[in-house]
Amino acid sequence: MSRSAAALSAEGSFRRSPLDEGRPVVLVVDDDPGLLRLVERALGGLALVTESCGSGEEALAWLEQQNAELLLVDFKLADLTANALLDELERRGRKMPFIVMTGFGDERVAVEMMKRGARDYLMKDAAFLDLLPPVVEQALAQIEQERRLARAETSLSLLGAAMLQAKDGVLITDANLEEPGPRIVYANPALSVMTGFTEDEIVGSTPRLFQGPKTDRAELSRMRSELAAGRDFYGVLVNYDRAGRAYDVELHIGPIRDGRGQITHFVAIERDITARRKLEASVRERSKMEAIGGLAGGIAHDFNNMLTAIIGFSDLLLTRHGPDDPSFADIMQIKQNANRATNLVRQLLAFSRKQKLTPVDLDIGHALSDLSHMLKRLMGETIVLDIEHGKDLGLVRVDPVQFDQVVINLAVNARDAMPGGGMLKIRTSEVTIDEPVNRGPELMPSGT
Repeated sequence: MSRSAAALSAEGSFRRSPLDEGRPVVLVVDDDPGLLRLVERALGGLALVTESCGSGEEALAWLEQQNAELLLVDFKLADLTANALLDELERRGRKMPFIVMTGFGDERVAVEMMKRGARDYLMKDAAFLDLLPPVVEQALAQIEQERRLARAETSLSLLGAAMLQAKDGVLITDANLEEPGPRIVYANPALSVMTGFTEDEIVGSTPRLFQGPKTDRAELSRMRSELAAGRDFYGVLVNYDRAGRAYDVELHIGPIRDGRGQITHFVAIERDITARRKLEASVRERSKMEAIGGLAGGIAHDFNNMLTAIIGFSDLLLTRHGPDDPSFADIMQIKQNANRATNLVRQLLAFSRKQKLTPVDLDIGHALSDLSHMLKRLMGETIVLDIEHGKDLGLVRVDPVQFDQVVINLAVNARDAMPGGGMLKIRTSEVTIDEPVNRGPELMPSGT
């Protein structure tokens, strides 16, 4: 398809038909109208759009508003030479592929234009119109190939940058699944950070480099079966870093295929989920403790009602049996044990956080002594509890349940921080605060 740029410029704009979209545009620049028509006719059988300009200035005006994949330009125009036209285009930032046509058989001109980057050089002789279509077609094919190569290089550059910036570990292996396993041909920096191995240590080795005693062999067998069948593998494995530290890794491995569909490599994306799994375990433990606390609270409430009745009836019995009565000592023993049980219920309610706050003047030494039995059970056998009481301490106004809960929370946190066992020391002493101290949203006043 062809059209005259001069005719279009007379209408005030250069616009392409929707039917031309997607076809390469060849701009032909020559001051011979007859030759322009012949060129348009010669190129009419190709899948392209031909635009024509009769002068260099006209071509410059056209290129201000349109784009062309290829410039087919006469070496010597009436107003500009091909060199002058190309110089002006480069000055405007429009360097573009071109083919030179000329009626002069000067080899020096041909060499000059080829050095400048011409795709080809055509003499306007008897064979010109026959040679023109294949030369233009070949030039357009080269231009398209160069564009694809440039896009591929850009994509490869972006992919490489993404690999370098990725936080997940990425490795690529060959496709050999036989023992000792596929060889690693690429590892990104994040994998080195995750494992502690250098890139030189990783590349050339096999994934066995990261495996150890806790690596699930059944999961490895499933992985091999999935990959051998050409399917993606998703799973979680225990890997080991250079220092021998085990860590949990979430793994996705997929096959890389060539143009024939054959598997040539495998790419693996690894994410260290050790911290996430610890958090999940902590949440499960917290939920379990909340459930236990809820159960303990419910039992404690019911038991407290029974104890209230026992203490009440004990008081009634004591009004009927004086100190001289043989049963008096037994009744007192019942009441004292019921009071001790009430203290245990109070601790259970503190653990379950289901007691209303009632501040009292509390002797924290006695409170810690009462709480010590429960703390020892919470600490377990590997942690020694050492409580050291200060002398001549004043009373502290605090809710007993809340006090117990604070001590229990601190003790449990200390226990969790000593998985291998140790000693928990609790000391009480009198402290003088000279200036008020902010404790979160609360203000602790000065004093003793």
